[in-house]
Amino acid sequence: MLWLIHDKHGEYKLHSYLPKHEVEAIVRTFYPSVVMFFESEEGKQEYKAWRNKKATKDTKKHETVIP
Repeated sequence: MLWLIHDKHGEYKLHSYLPKHEVEAIVRTFYPSVVMFFESEEGKQEYKAWRNKKATKDTKKHETVIP
């Protein structure tokens, strides 16, 4: 999850007043819970539902109206 605090070039960019080591400590604290959730059946179902909803929304967004 540390990739959440890195930019596309892999460099850490400070987006808050928290020092890097504190952000990393927070990430290490929540990471096991996030992994457990997404590995559970409930997590997999919720993620699949979210992904389907997002795909539907993206499809509607890209539809063009021809006058």
